[in-house]
Parts: sequence; structure tokens; C-alpha cells
Amino acid sequence: SETPGMGSRVNSSGFLSRFIGGTYFSVDGSVGTKVDTMTNATYSSKAVISAVNIALDKFAELNGAKGD
Repeated sequence: SETPGMGSRVNSSGFLSRFIGGTYFSVDGSVGTKVDTMTNATYSSKAVISAVNIALDKFAELNGAKGD
């Protein structure tokens, strides 16, 4: 339901650079760092935010930092 071609913009360095240095991310800032979604690519933006958070969880788990 997004505008065709807009979802691919979440792969841009401008959008991905928003994830550097944060711990966890959310659209509204309720968890970790607030990340503004790409205009007309909300679903894709939320999918990237979710994937980054899952990767951070797995990284922490593999490094023994989760569940302390």
C-alpha cells in the first residue's frame, strides 16, 4: 500500500545512517532512539527499525549481555 518505489529508499545511506550509535529504535521514541520514517515508505521504515532491533537483541545475546 506504499507508493511504488518509495520503500526502496530505506536502503539509502541517509536513512540507514540514522541507526549509527543507538541502542534500540522506535518510530515514536517510546523505546530507545526515535527514528523518523521515510515519507510514503512507513511500512518499509518500520520493517527496517524492527530488523535492526532484532539484530541488536541477537548481538547482545551472542555476546552474553542479554538476560543479566
